[in-house]
Amino acid sequence: MALLEVEQLNDASELLLKYSKLAEQDVAHLALKEKHDTAVQRRQQIEENSEGFSTAITSWAETQAAQHLSALRWLETKPEELAEMARQLDQLRKVDRIVTSVVQGIQLKDSGEYSAHLLEDVESEIKRLGEHPKLILMHQKLLSHPQVVRVPAGVPTLDEAYSLLQKGGDYCAR
Repeated sequence: MALLEVEQLNDASELLLKYSKLAEQDVAHLALKEKHDTAVQRRQQIEENSEGFSTAITSWAETQAAQHLSALRWLETKPEELAEMARQLDQLRKVDRIVTSVVQGIQLKDSGEYSAHLLEDVESEIKRLGEHPKLILMHQKLLSHPQVVRVPAGVPTLDEAYSLLQKGGDYCAR
């Protein structure tokens, strides 16, 4: 009878050992799965923030670009990528300061009347600095100013005045 009990204890011991090894494998498997899931989430967050950063830079959204860059730093993205993104953000800020200064200067010159000279200034700044929203708004504002066309008394219609102007005539001298 003691031999039977010893055999049963040995069987139970082997069974426990087998189940404990399975449990260890399950725990190791769960740990690996958790690491994998975390890595996948991190990669997705890096992709989302990288795309968000690019979109923010393209649309001149400085605050959003800074937020995405901060998130990428927290996610410990590659240092060389972070350095390039920081350079792009600094460039955006620099251009934004220049544009703000240019727009303020144009606003000081703006009298509320149509000015081809101011329009040319804004258009040249758009070519030089890009289609910054502040420049586009200033351009639209200047285009919305009323334009005065002076037609001499000797020209009966606007069409005739326009025709004379196209021919290069000095209709004001008539």
